[in-house]
Amino acid sequence: MTNFTKEKLKDLHNEMQKALEKMQDETWSGVTFNVDSCTYRGGEATFKVKVLLDGAETKEEKDLKKMAILSRLDTSKVHDYHDHRSVRYRMQLVGYKTKAKKMPWIVEDRLSGNEYKLTDAQARQWFEYEVQS
Repeated sequence: MTNFTKEKLKDLHNEMQKALEKMQDETWSGVTFNVDSCTYRGGEATFKVKVLLDGAETKEEKDLKKMAILSRLDTSKVHDYHDHRSVRYRMQLVGYKTKAKKMPWIVEDRLSGNEYKLTDAQARQWFEYEVQS
C-alpha cells in the first residue's frame, strides 16, 4: 500500500487521539490534546494537533464573545429544540468560526455534548436577546 485511504486515516486519527489522551492523563495534567484536521496526498498525511491549557479560551470562544455582542446574541441562553424525529436537544452557543462564511456559529447540545453549526439566521432566531418593553 503506497496511498492512504480515508478509512486508514480515520483509524490513525483515532489511535493518535487515544495515545495523546493517555499521555495527557499520565504526564501532562492540565493540558488537553485534540487531533484536528488532516490533509493528505498519496502516502503522506499531515495532522493538526491542538493543545489547550486548562482554563484557557480557544480562538472560537474568544471570537464568540466579540461576535455575539455585535450580533446581539445571548450566549447564556439555552434553546430547547425538537427535530423532525422528535429528538430533543438543548443548544447553547459555544463558539464562532471567522472563516466559515455560511455557518459560522457553533452550538453544543448540552444533553449529548455534540457540536453543530448554525447560519447567522438560525443563530438570531434561537439566541437573539429578548426585547423587553
